[in-house]
Formats: sequence, C-alpha cells, structure tokens
Amino acid sequence: TVAQGASSVFVGDATSAPELLPFRKFLAVAHVGSPFATVFGYREEVDFVKLESPEQPPTGFGMEIKFTGDGKLLLVGHAIPPFLTVYERKKDVFDPATTVTGFPTGQVNSIAFRGDGRMVFVGHNTYPYITIYTKNKLVLNKVDLIDKPPPGNVNGIAVSSDGYYIAVAHEKAPFVTMYLFDGDLS
Repeated sequence: TVAQGASSVFVGDATSAPELLPFRKFLAVAHVGSPFATVFGYREEVDFVKLESPEQPPTGFGMEIKFTGDGKLLLVGHAIPPFLTVYERKKDVFDPATTVTGFPTGQVNSIAFRGDGRMVFVGHNTYPYITIYTKNKLVLNKVDLIDKPPPGNVNGIAVSSDGYYIAVAHEKAPFVTMYLFDGDLS
C-alpha cells in the first residue's frame, strides 16, 4: 500500500523529478522561481522541513537536481551559466563546492551517475550535448570520453547499474543513442 505522507511541500513550479536521499533524510526539488532549488530535511516530529537556502543559489531556472549516491554532493542543473552548480552537504547545510573543472556548454536537462558513483553524465542543450565527469571524493573533473556526441539536445540519461551502458535520449533521430563504456577512465 502506498499512502500520502503526513505532509506535503510547496516550492512553486517544479521542473524535474524530486530527488530523495535514502532513509528519508533529504528531499531536493529544482524549480523555476528563485532560489531555483529547495532542499528539505526530514525531522521525525514534523516530517520534512525547508532548510535554509544556500548563500549562492543556482543562477537560473532549476532544470535537474541529483544527490550523489553517498549524499555528500548535490548537483543542480540550470538554464543560466555556469549551467551546473555543485553543493557539498555538511549536515543540514549545503555550501557551494568549487571543485568542478569544465562546465557544460548549455542548459542542463539531465544528470546521471554511474553505479559506483565515479562518473557523472550531464545532458544539455548545446553541442556536444553531453559532458562527462570523473568524481574523486568531492572533485568533478571533465573528461572527453565520447567520440561521437548525440545529434541534438539531451533530455535524459540512464546508466546501467554496472556502468557499462549509457542511454541518452535526445531531440533528433534516432532519439536514443546507446554508448558502451569500456571502463577506462583515462
């Protein structure tokens, strides 16, 4: 049975699926209105409560939001440069992380992680339409691993649990491109 929880949260125009951390600790939502991303923390006595917004919110409409598997980073894709904002979680506080090398070239529409969390795939609306990062602790390093980018705006990315297959949905034929990753991060 699935039942509605004790509370609901209001954030305005949500633009992506809400992101939940395991064990109901945090709920994050990207949205159109300022501050463009909102994070809620779980409190047993009151369910979810809105946490204080980061001092440096994303720079434009929040389009996608994802926690890393370990919950230490929160990535927000948005419509205005630098298009990707990364926050480090320290208990209930989300501070901007300055550990990103090479930002996406356009509005971020999708973020996905390889199962082991060592790679981040970011889909956006300008060439090369996908940006890939390796993740080492709190650092995201841009890498060039795709020899033939998707043919158009990327709207969704899925990664197999073993990390070897990456499916990319885009706006031009063939509309879904499959990539096979050989496991070499160099």
